[in-house]
Amino acid sequence: MDISKVNLIVFDEQENFEKTKDFLGYEGSTIKRLFCIQNEPQLKNIIDNILEDEDCLFLVVHVFGKSPNLEGIQKFLATDIPDKYPLLEYIYISDGAKQDEIQHLMISNGILPVKEVYKYYKVKDGLKSDQFNVVTKKELLENIENKTISPREITLSNNENEYHYPYAIFTALYDEFEPLNSFIDWDESKSINTGTTIYKVGRIKNTDKEVVGTWARKTGMIDAAILVTEMIHLFKPAFVIMPGVCGGEEKTNFRDIIVATDVFLLGKGKIKDVTAKDINTNTSQKVELFYNGNSFSKNNLIDKDGKTVEIIIEKFEKEHNSEESSSEIEYLIKPKNSEILKELNKLFTNQEEINIHFEPMACSLSVIDKEDYFECNIKSIDRKTKAVEMESYGVARAVKLANGGKTKFIICKSVMDKTSNKVDGYKKPAANISAQFVKYILEKDII
Repeated sequence: MDISKVNLIVFDEQENFEKTKDFLGYEGSTIKRLFCIQNEPQLKNIIDNILEDEDCLFLVVHVFGKSPNLEGIQKFLATDIPDKYPLLEYIYISDGAKQDEIQHLMISNGILPVKEVYKYYKVKDGLKSDQFNVVTKKELLENIENKTISPREITLSNNENEYHYPYAIFTALYDEFEPLNSFIDWDESKSINTGTTIYKVGRIKNTDKEVVGTWARKTGMIDAAILVTEMIHLFKPAFVIMPGVCGGEEKTNFRDIIVATDVFLLGKGKIKDVTAKDINTNTSQKVELFYNGNSFSKNNLIDKDGKTVEIIIEKFEKEHNSEESSSEIEYLIKPKNSEILKELNKLFTNQEEINIHFEPMACSLSVIDKEDYFECNIKSIDRKTKAVEMESYGVARAVKLANGGKTKFIICKSVMDKTSNKVDGYKKPAANISAQFVKYILEKDII
């Protein structure tokens, strides 16, 4: 859309508006006009006395994310604006606080629906790409006259109609979800709100493929398993797709894509004592203790008072439980490897060539930042393992248990680091590449 034709209404304190308005656009240039309001009568005056019938308008609400009760949202919801103008779409904006922090505050303060929060500069991008729905004054007033209700937010209960979408996309965090916006037309009017999570609904651009998507507010397999289970229960998808970023094995390149053939839980096993019987019957259990370079027996230790000191030696027996991906996934995608790689490497030129690996993926309970950990602790479980991250096992278990095997998972993450000397420099490029991989397999009907 040509945003120079848009009248942007900003719900904000006047002082903050004056400080930040240039981040939203320049009147008469990048935006038609900017208005600051604090209540519904001010909005009514703008609509009735300033705007023409064909003038477009859009509303943004400054959340005041650094205030513990989200003062901006609370004040906005206390007005009659959302009820009186149901066709007027609005978004929340923040100039500082992170989206996941603000959304946690929304939940803790009982603010529903839990909506996305955008940085100021994202408003122009969203308007240009038609991500946001702009309405004319005429449409707005006709909607009020006819008393029609916008289906902007839908709250599901157990007895309501079922919604079916063949593709469900889940990411660990919003940073990994955001690149999907480049090829999915999200229809905010179809967003589905459960009270704690908003599921976005849209289509892959230039196709008729419908998708539903969301992201977790916290990393880790617990939130991943809960949300994916709910997605499967609500939408009955054929595929759950999880793009994003991961840590790679030493021989992978940054930005390589790992398609998980199976995923296993790292750190699961049994802790037990090493007994004398273990040592006598199994030479691999032999334990030697040293102090200042001299060996000593654990059975002959005393403290300064002459009392015997008992040393208990424990061992950890690793348990290798894995969840395999459907062989159909590899069968569908692998033959298209060369054309997928050609497209991806064409998009990301002048950088190290991207490869696609169909190999096992480890799922850890913790962030790993330790030299040689991958080789010593992860590959000792499965030598073919190419990646480690923190959500895949939860996703795989949810898919296996929640829909009688009718849903399949595709976990396709891009390497952002090598699990030591961790930096975030490759995170954004890796998230973009992973998203483009998903775009290609959906656009080209590979799945």
